[in-house]
Amino acid sequence: MGLRFINLATEALAIFAMLFGPWVFGSSERWAIWVLNDVGFALGGLWLWRMMLRRRRVELLPAAGPPVGKSGGGTDSEPLVRKLLLGLTGLLLLYCLIGAVNARAVYRLWHFTYQPCLTWLPHSYDAQRSWDFFWQYLGLAGYFWGLRDWWLEARPRRSQLPARLRRWFWVLIINGTVLAAVSLMQHFTGENKLLWLVEPQINKTVNTQFGPYAYHANGAQFFNLLWPVGLAFWLHLHQNARREQLSGWRRHRGKALLGGLALMAVCPLVSLSRAGAAVLLLNLILAGIIVWQALWKISRWGGLRILLVILLFIGAGTALEWEDWMTRFGQWQTGYVDRMNLYIPEWQMALDNQPWGMGGGTFSSLYQFYRLGFQDDWCAQAHNDWLEAVITLGWVGLGVALLPFAVILLRWRFDGGIRVRFPVIALIWAALGGCLVHAWVDFPFQIESILVLFTMLCSLLSVFSKR
Repeated sequence: MGLRFINLATEALAIFAMLFGPWVFGSSERWAIWVLNDVGFALGGLWLWRMMLRRRRVELLPAAGPPVGKSGGGTDSEPLVRKLLLGLTGLLLLYCLIGAVNARAVYRLWHFTYQPCLTWLPHSYDAQRSWDFFWQYLGLAGYFWGLRDWWLEARPRRSQLPARLRRWFWVLIINGTVLAAVSLMQHFTGENKLLWLVEPQINKTVNTQFGPYAYHANGAQFFNLLWPVGLAFWLHLHQNARREQLSGWRRHRGKALLGGLALMAVCPLVSLSRAGAAVLLLNLILAGIIVWQALWKISRWGGLRILLVILLFIGAGTALEWEDWMTRFGQWQTGYVDRMNLYIPEWQMALDNQPWGMGGGTFSSLYQFYRLGFQDDWCAQAHNDWLEAVITLGWVGLGVALLPFAVILLRWRFDGGIRVRFPVIALIWAALGGCLVHAWVDFPFQIESILVLFTMLCSLLSVFSKR
């Protein structure tokens, strides 16, 4: 069992994670989270196995030439980028590990057992949750590096995606299209059971949930993260189709793909999430500019026709949900006041626990002590992932987490990756940026299916190069 087995296993695990994550009610239950964690561990293990096989092959055949996937001439910045990302990934995992090992307390319901710790190092007030947080991010590192190396291994010389990456895109988009269709059918039939199967403990009305997600904003976040990525893939196919003579299904696949994108794009609006609608509008404007600039030399109106089709679907969704949207916007002032009241104790939590934070994953355990009264809700999430990161990881931990993300965003400027046109990269930026905007008012990064997809897209950006 060599590289062929590793590649097949990597592809199978990647496809399983994409299909499993959203359909199992967003993977918000503990058992589903651990299934996705185990997939990440397996991908990381396959990546390490691949590295060992390559090193052994280089030792046995020192004169065999450059490794598979390496270009034969010119400069290649990939080794430097890989070392930098490896170092920053290790630094983030080390930060989380120190916080779990150096725990200041073990939390049980209404009771803390304190223990000695080094307060000048990251530490945690809930050891068990910080260990869970560490294992979760170790699994995400497995997704990032397992997929990154798998894609780079097959990088071609021209501006063309490897076949394995095209298959990944197709599975992602087809699965998203089917999920969007099922979610819309469930919503318009008025069914308050997720996927007609389970009634959630909270958000029991159809207007407060969406598809497999018990919280409608999480459904909007997933689809706002997904449809710009599908548009990026369509743009790549459309630009490369000019050099190919296509027939049959391949000639019309772009139209089918755009139909699926329109279904996905209308979901954030139908979900009745105000933040989802705002991010959708922002990404539509950005996507319109990017696509128009990419296609104006070919057809000045081609990009506008595409966006008009998507806007037609969105207009239909708005018309169908007009009364509910008027009700939602009529409640914006009350919602704003409630959210600001929620942030008051959270800001105090952040101020009291700097620079290291309370420990990864500890927000829900410690929020009880900052409530204004016992009658107030005991929140499991901060409804602001940026603020929750400051509370749990501290300013230092947030900075450590943002460093590899900054390198990923700048990767396109260096040689040695999979060469794609800049508009494709920009559309994926828009998808990730929309999720980061969502994180200012909600908790997309507390939902495992969204977090895994975000990590996969970061892995994708880390291999794309404009040169």
